[in-house]
Order: sequence, then structure tokens, then C-alpha cells
Amino acid sequence: MSRSSWPDDFALPRGVDEIDAAYMTKVLRHSGAIAATNEVVSQEEQGVGMTAGYFSSIKKVRCTYRLPTDAPTAFVAKAWPALEIAPKESIAAMFIKDIKGYQITAGKFYPRPKTHLAAFDEAAGRYALIMEDASVYAEHKVHERELSFDEVMRLIPGLVDVALAWEGADAGAKAEELAACGVRLWASPENIGALKAGMPGGAALLDLICGMAHSSLVSGPIWRERIGVSDFCPHAHHPPGWVLRQGASRERRHLHARAR
Repeated sequence: MSRSSWPDDFALPRGVDEIDAAYMTKVLRHSGAIAATNEVVSQEEQGVGMTAGYFSSIKKVRCTYRLPTDAPTAFVAKAWPALEIAPKESIAAMFIKDIKGYQITAGKFYPRPKTHLAAFDEAAGRYALIMEDASVYAEHKVHERELSFDEVMRLIPGLVDVALAWEGADAGAKAEELAACGVRLWASPENIGALKAGMPGGAALLDLICGMAHSSLVSGPIWRERIGVSDFCPHAHHPPGWVLRQGASRERRHLHARAR
């Protein structure tokens, strides 16, 4: 659902706190999930934790309706994050990609839960996604319950189908569709610039962690044993720790500049 198809007299939420029972009633009536005579009389809410959404605020909602209905009761709602850990422009760009990803036709993209609201108003700085909670009919693989080898193998055929659907996406109609969504090549100057702005010391920090053989954070061979080199951010001409210190210094300057 694009912004233009959403009623002009119904503002998108500034944050997840504004997605209450009255708001869910409007959303579900507009999507056709409930009749115009029905309404959400109450809702139970549950947070999902910081690691589930670095660039948006997320909550799970379970609705109770006034009248009997076959409509779903469990939803996931996403809106602008209360804590901004990246530049506003980067957060907005990622949120828009997320929203437009739900607008790609089913045969050309990964399976997704049904959305009842996927809209943004970039000028007003408002973004929203409200979708059915997939954990009702599937297992939600969170950080604490990672994919097993067999589960990964079952995913591969679907991944291949999506890859084939977008083969040749660097030119022609497919490239135009991706460009309209703001999707660029991984190593594009824009993506590299956003990474450098958001995490100036990220690669060096990951190198340090992945080289800690006796750390509980590393549950397998360290970088040198796995790939034959000590890191993927080599700076042999600098003393140990130089890159990490320089990255941390740039990050402090970035935070100070934002605070001002």
C-alpha cells in the first residue's frame, strides 16, 4: 500500500505507542479484515527486544474484537525507532526498502506475512508496517534459536527461485524496479558510504572478536583457522589496534556532532 492509497485524513503513526486499539480498528477496517461495524475493543502488547529491530520500534499486538469475526488477532507493528542509532536519512532509506519489499508481487520475492498497512510519508517523517504475526503459523527463528543445518537446507530451493526471478537485475525493467525501491548493488558507493558513516570501526571490531579463540562469543574456529588469514580488514602497515582506535575516535566525533 503506497502513501497515496492511504486516506489523507488518517495520519500515519510517529511511533508504535500511537498504534493502539482505535488505530488498529481503522487499519483493519481499511484493509477489509473486519467489517465497518466491528472494532478492536482492547489489545495486549508485547515488546520484542532491541536486537529484533535496530532501525525501527517493533511490538506484537493481540486484538480482541467487539463482534465475532474470522479476522486474525495477532499482529506485528513497526514504526520509527524511539532510539536513533544511525543518521535519520539512513534509517528512512532502510524503512522505505522494508515497506516496498512488502509490495513486490509474491512470485518474485520471499514469502511474507500479509500486511494490513505498509505506508510512509517521507515529508512528514512517518513510516508504518502492520502485518500478521507469522509466529502464529510458523516458528520464529530468533537469535536464541538459530537455524539448524537441516532448516538451512530446506530454505535453499526458495532462495534459488528468488535468485532466478531477479537474474539480470543490473539492467532493464528489473533494474528499474529495484531502483524505484532504492535497492543498489552491495558495493555501491552509496551503501559503502552509509556503512562507513554508521560503523567506522565495525570491521576492525569484528576482526578482534573473531580472533578471540577462547571467547564464548566464538563457537568455532577463529578466522585464521577457518579462512587462512587473520582478518578481513588487514592493515599490516599499522600497529595492532590502530584501526580500532581510529574507528572509535571517529565514532566519538560523530556522536558529539549529533549531540550538538
